[in-house]
Amino acid sequence: MIRVIWLVALVLFGVRALAEDAQKVLSLWGAQGGPWVGHSDIYGPDSPDPQTVALATRWDAVPDRSIVTKIETFTGPNAQTSAVTLMFADADDGDIVTPYFINGRQRDYRFSVESVSITDDTHWTTVIASPGGEEIYEDRPARLRYVRTRNGNVIENTKDVVFLDAGCNGDYELRSYLRQTLEP
Repeated sequence: MIRVIWLVALVLFGVRALAEDAQKVLSLWGAQGGPWVGHSDIYGPDSPDPQTVALATRWDAVPDRSIVTKIETFTGPNAQTSAVTLMFADADDGDIVTPYFINGRQRDYRFSVESVSITDDTHWTTVIASPGGEEIYEDRPARLRYVRTRNGNVIENTKDVVFLDAGCNGDYELRSYLRQTLEP
């Protein structure tokens, strides 16, 4: 019986720690409030050369930063597209839930916090990844990882993928890189 009690306590402590990490990440992202401008380099599986698009982003959050919004406008040579992302922590498992709205459609995503490194509110790095370590990406089993670093008024973000099917070497491949600065 004591083992069962210890197991339950460990599980509850683990979920609480994950929820705390998710809230730290949301708080940092929520503190980015305001307009950010820059570009995004988007890499595909068939070409080493990226497609570069201009990117304008506006971050906002509720006062306690438990819910964060991001409105993005991507401007390429032939089109402009906007998207809205809502971000919050799932109280049950500590994942960050991110409903994403673009072109009249909604896609729901989830991410687990891998690490949070904080110097202060404007100097930090967050790493989030596929929960459970696997999802389907480009019609293949894969693990996605997002590394977001803020250094003062500059943000850099990478989206990496490692494929998990046969014949893969286990190395992450870059799928997007963005760099933005906070407008005064």
